[in-house]
Amino acid sequence: MKSNTSLPVIMPQVSGQQWSCHSCGDCCRTLVGDLTDEERAGLDAHPWEEKLGAKPYVLVGRRAALNKRADGSCVFLDDTNRCMIHAQLGEQAKPIACRIFPFSVRRVENAWQASFRFDCPSATASKGKPISQYGSWLTDLAQQLSQDSQVIKPETLERGLIATQEELAIITSRLSRWVKEKKLPVHHRMIAISRVASMLYDAKLASVRGMKLGELLDIFWQSAIHEMEPPLLEPTKRQHAMLRQLAFVHAEFVTLQELRAGFISQMKKRWQQLGAARRFFSGKSTVPALQGFSGQTTFDVVGAVSPASQTEEIDELIERYLLSRTTSRSIFGSGYYSWPLAAGMAALTASVSTIGWLARLHCAQNGRAQLQLEDVSQAVVVVDRAVTRLPAVGSTAERARIRYLSVEDGLARLLHRYAIGEETT
Repeated sequence: MKSNTSLPVIMPQVSGQQWSCHSCGDCCRTLVGDLTDEERAGLDAHPWEEKLGAKPYVLVGRRAALNKRADGSCVFLDDTNRCMIHAQLGEQAKPIACRIFPFSVRRVENAWQASFRFDCPSATASKGKPISQYGSWLTDLAQQLSQDSQVIKPETLERGLIATQEELAIITSRLSRWVKEKKLPVHHRMIAISRVASMLYDAKLASVRGMKLGELLDIFWQSAIHEMEPPLLEPTKRQHAMLRQLAFVHAEFVTLQELRAGFISQMKKRWQQLGAARRFFSGKSTVPALQGFSGQTTFDVVGAVSPASQTEEIDELIERYLLSRTTSRSIFGSGYYSWPLAAGMAALTASVSTIGWLARLHCAQNGRAQLQLEDVSQAVVVVDRAVTRLPAVGSTAERARIRYLSVEDGLARLLHRYAIGEETT
């Protein structure tokens, strides 16, 4: 049942972020297009199977999704990267999962909270109209979502401690301000945030509610900034291994074909994943194949890639990505696998190190020794495609991994070791 209430949409506040669809067709090749029962009935009302020579949708467990060709592209994608549903029946006939991309929404108190996805080349490159102009369009789309999509989950600061709206605003404003701290290089900002997260793990947040929480965050931030001067140690062997496994988990998204595979095929895939995970942990020899990356290279070559020397565009991309995450509240609670504040904040910093490692992989596979914008852009696409959407990223095992990296300054060491840009004076 659709919503009969008109709720506002809270847009992410990302200065300079633009987007328009440029018909690249990437989303039609990489995403699973889920269908509502009504959309499925709408497809059944037209002779699509006869026109396409294939079923228009398939069942994945109890849900339906647009069918894919053998190459992974949607069966409705034509040779000019146009949607046949759109061309023949108009945009309103397209599934809402397709129409709303690269935005998504979730219910929060008295509103829809919008998030912006970076697994779209036009989003990563910031090409098109300012995303602030999509507010009314997104509000109209949000009202078409089912009542099932309107479940409101509480935002928890830590186990059993639900955040107030005031506290959510305080956390969002602090994180956004830290991300935009121009006096520090981007990876220094994230090092400081990683140290704030480590301090939050040990804090008793029940005693610092409301404005006191903001005061505590300010104290932690100032402490983290003052600790920035001493040189950081090289990550330990195990910290390196943990980061490589994080990179593997973020890049292992599941295709529609794999979701529909039989038991034997799924077990074979699982066995292959276990083998690849072990190789990522050991960091020896050739890097196993990953979704979104092509070519062969070794772990040693990846580790030897240098940070970028020209970083203005790269820093701007990373800042846009981080602001999108913070202002859409995709850091903790219902916006991030129901994780508490400290774990979610630590995971945000770990994702930047993961981008640094995957960017080096892309760079090495293309025969270069120093990072460029295209390497970082591809890494952002892969990481954002997984973050908040891939169950494995939010698993208990990954939460334990993030906790392990938060001790002994592990997150900060990895951010420094896999910094995207060179140090500036």
